[in-house]
Amino acid sequence: MDNLAFELQVGDESDGLPPPPPDPYLLPAEPSVTGPVLTISPGQCPGCRVGRLQKEYTRSGIALAIGCFPCGIACCRSMRKFRCNRCKALF
Repeated sequence: MDNLAFELQVGDESDGLPPPPPDPYLLPAEPSVTGPVLTISPGQCPGCRVGRLQKEYTRSGIALAIGCFPCGIACCRSMRKFRCNRCKALF
């Protein structure tokens, strides 16, 4: 095997070989557009970005905390909601 070049034999239908595959079409990369980076401090409302978030416990969470005392406290804490003191949005 000294310096022999091997070529892929691709012909047309008369040779009995399948036609060559089409060349892959490469799409140009679209430029990425990024917006300004906004930082929100912990406890700040993501809606209005002015108000502070306050914790509120749901009625069902309080009922679980009373009814199923030891485990109900964990349920109550996991069912809490956060409300903005300015725009009153619920998160």
